Formats: sequence, C-alpha cells, structure tokens
Amino acid sequence: MSYPDRAYLFENLFAIGSVNLLAGMSGGGKSRFSFQLTEEIEQKGLLLGMPSLVSINPIYFALDRTLASVHKTLNTMNCQLRAPLVSLFDKCTAFDELRLPKPSELKGHNLAIIDGIDCLVPKLTDSREVGRLLFQCSKLAQASDAALLCILGTAKVKEGEGYAHPRERIIGSSFWGRLSEDIVLISASEEREDQNARVASILPRNAAETNINLTFQGGRLIREILAQPDPNELKLYDLLPDSFTTEEAKEAAATLQIPRSTFTRYITRLCNQRLLMRLGKGCYIKVAVN
Repeated sequence: MSYPDRAYLFENLFAIGSVNLLAGMSGGGKSRFSFQLTEEIEQKGLLLGMPSLVSINPIYFALDRTLASVHKTLNTMNCQLRAPLVSLFDKCTAFDELRLPKPSELKGHNLAIIDGIDCLVPKLTDSREVGRLLFQCSKLAQASDAALLCILGTAKVKEGEGYAHPRERIIGSSFWGRLSEDIVLISASEEREDQNARVASILPRNAAETNINLTFQGGRLIREILAQPDPNELKLYDLLPDSFTTEEAKEAAATLQIPRSTFTRYITRLCNQRLLMRLGKGCYIKVAVN
C-alpha cells in the first residue's frame, strides 16, 4: 500500500499540518533561538543551514509575554524581523482568557511559532490535559495548512538522571514528546564547562537525530564550527554536490587521494558540525553555514 507524500517546509522537518516543539530550560534561550530561526528563514531561506523546500511565511504568537517584552528582546539581539508579532497575552484581561491562535489569525502563514504553549495546560504532568491541548494544536495546524512550532518550558531533568533520550526530557507529561512531530531541544552542555554553552538536539520523527553545539554571544546562540579543520576535509566538502550518496562521496574522496579510513572520519566530523546532514542510509545533503 502506498501513502501520499507529506509536504515539508524543510527536509524531513516541519510538515504542513504538524505540531512541533522547541523545548528547553527556563532562561536557556528558547525564545531568542526562535527569533534567530525566523531571521534566518526570512533572510536566507534556511533553517540551521538547511534550505527550505517551499517559500515560508512565518508568524509569531506570544502567550506568556507582552509585545513590549518581545520588542525588548529583539532589540538586545539587534534582530529585525518581517514576520508579524502578536501577543495574545496583551489581548487578555484575565489569565483564564489565554487561548490558541485562531485559524483566521494564521491565514497566509505556513509556519506559526507559538511561544509559551505550556501556559494553556493547568497541570503539565496531566496526560489528558496535555493530550487535549496537542489535539487542539493538531486541528489548528491542519485547518490552517501550517506547521506549528510550539515553545515549551523547562526541560524536565538532566540526561544523567535517567532520561537518556532527549524526547524523554521534555517537561511534564511524556505526551509532549509522544504526540508532537519534530522536536528541537535546547539544553546545557554537560561536556563543556562554559555556562554559556548549549546543545541543540534536532529530533525529527522520521529522520536521524543530530546535535549542534551552541554558545551565547551578544545575546544570540551562535553555532560553533571547528576552528581549524583539516584542509583536505574542506576540499572534500567543497567537491561534494548539494545532495549525494556514500558511493558518490567515496568517488570524490578518491579524486583527492583521501584514504578510506580518513574519508569516513571526515564525513562523521562534517555531520557532527552540521555541515552535512544524513537523511537516511547512505544519503546526505550539504548544510549551509550561517
């Protein structure tokens, strides 16, 4: 039996009609990161270096902060966005009036970023409450022909406390991870002593997990790139087409007389640095650098 192809905004990420999460610890840079992603999409048509598959028109909704607060953060980042910025918090006269955006408010936008989605759940550990909210989000995404990127509060525990996989470290009910499509998790780096160091775990539902090292610089989360890469590694990267198979990469390495064992190490390093992305067994795409 064959199934219809899904329309994605990026390769294996953020399908139209899907609910996705950007999660992380309080104060860890989630909102700032979402502004940077929006800026990168608007200016370059990229998401973390990945080219978009369609033209993207984003919109941002804040459930947990005023529009003045949003503008203050953008100013500290020197970030200029064309996307509409809407504070549903400002529209309320009481906290109980907080709500999801309406389909009419998403009209013309195929990516909706909803900051503070967990404000709509009275008890974050209640599976029924979480499930009910994510069901409503799914209906909103489908009715609006948009992908939702919902920003969720603090990561539940550190990796060393028994939750080995990032999907298990989302705050509260496990339904957050189980019922959402793709997840971007921002967490403190346990391998680096720098307090400004972060790791972004990209967790597609239908592709391999990747991790990106980040660090705070000038109020932004900047992707770390290897300072002194092997010259032959960069030559191989430049020689590779935008999309390729392992066999095609081996042929490119052979023209540079790169040994098989070194070639394997180069591909692994390039993937770890998010210069390449593995789509599946033996299939890769090049990722642009910011």
